[in-house]
Amino acid sequence: MKKIIGIFILGYLFFPASCNKDEGKKPEKKQSSFKEIYEFSEMALLMEDMYSDMEKIRPNVIENKNIGALPPNLIKIHTAKMTNTFERTFEFERFANLLIETQKQLYDSKSNVKKVDLYNNVVNACLVCHKSPVGCDGPIPRIQGLLIK
Repeated sequence: MKKIIGIFILGYLFFPASCNKDEGKKPEKKQSSFKEIYEFSEMALLMEDMYSDMEKIRPNVIENKNIGALPPNLIKIHTAKMTNTFERTFEFERFANLLIETQKQLYDSKSNVKKVDLYNNVVNACLVCHKSPVGCDGPIPRIQGLLIK
């Protein structure tokens, strides 16, 4: 049991390192505290909410059922405070606009396109951004798990 807990803690300690874009710079010496290690930025929390929303509607998309209304917090992608290692660039804003547009298409009940295709378009918009220089590549495998085959 202690080994499992130890592995779990190590996983959480090394996860933030997978999103560090300052590989060439010497790391600054910081006082470490439990709160600093586990504190998410507004953007990270927003993306967690978006992931959760997509996970919740996935079964309804597969069964071609109603998925409700477009999540209102989606627009916060333009204003949410980002993790210190990332910047809100023109390229990021383009990806954010693409995400919003694909989400609108998914939630448009009048669309003739299959919901599964529209859902996968949203997931792929997330993947394209996360694979680009403006995104954090850490959650890519988790996001890929949302795709409907």
